[in-house]
Amino acid sequence: MKLNKNHINPIIYSLLYLSLIIGFILNEDFAEGYVKDFEIHQMLITNLFDQGIIYGLMNYDLYYVPHSPVYIIYIFLLKKILISYDLVRLVNLHICLIIPIILILSIKEKFKLKKFSDPLYLLPSLFLISPYFRSGSIWIDDNIFALIFFCAATFYFIKFENNKKRKTFIFLSIFFLALSAYMRPIYSLFGMYFFIRFFLNNKNKGLLIKYILISIILSLPAFYYFFILDINKWAFT
Repeated sequence: MKLNKNHINPIIYSLLYLSLIIGFILNEDFAEGYVKDFEIHQMLITNLFDQGIIYGLMNYDLYYVPHSPVYIIYIFLLKKILISYDLVRLVNLHICLIIPIILILSIKEKFKLKKFSDPLYLLPSLFLISPYFRSGSIWIDDNIFALIFFCAATFYFIKFENNKKRKTFIFLSIFFLALSAYMRPIYSLFGMYFFIRFFLNNKNKGLLIKYILISIILSLPAFYYFFILDINKWAFT
C-alpha cells in the first residue's frame, strides 16, 4: 500500500504525541532536574498558597526558588480543580501542545502555505523530540508554559505585519508577550524588538502612543511587586 504524502505529517505528529503520552506514563525526565523542580512546586503550594493566594504572594521570598509566583498560582489553581497532581500534569502536558500548534499556524501565516503536506510544517515537531520540551511539559516547567504565550505573541505580530490594518493584532501581541514575561521576565526584552519593528513599520502616532500606554499598564503590577514590595529574590536565584 502506497503512503499518501498528505498523510505523512499527520502520522509523524500522531506518533510523537503517542510517544509523549508514553513518556508521561513512564515519568520521563531525560533532561534531568524537572522532577526535583516539581517537588519544589508542591512544597511552595503546601507552605504558602494553601494559606491563600495573597498570603503566598506576600511571603514568596521566604523561599529561594527561581520560578515566577504567577506560575505557581497556575499550578495551585489547577490542583484545586483537578485534585490530583497526576491529573494536573496530564492537563498541563496537553496545554503545552499549544506550542507546536501555534508554530504551525505561524509558519502557515508567514510563508502562506496551503497544504499541510509541506515539509516546513514538520519544524515544530522538533519540540516534541526535544528532551527539554518533553520533560518540561510532563513535569510542569515554567519555561515551557511561558513559551506558549511568547509563541502566541509572535504569531499575532506576524499577522499584524502581514495585515497592518488589523490593529487588534498588535495589541494581542503585547498582551501575550506580557503574560510570557510574568512567567519568565527575560521575555520582556522582546518587547523592545517588537516596539522597534512596530515603530519602523507604522506611521500612526496615535497607535504608537496606545502601544506604549498599554505596555506600561500591563507592566505596572509586576513593577509594583518587584520594585515597590521588593519581592524579587525568586528572579535572581
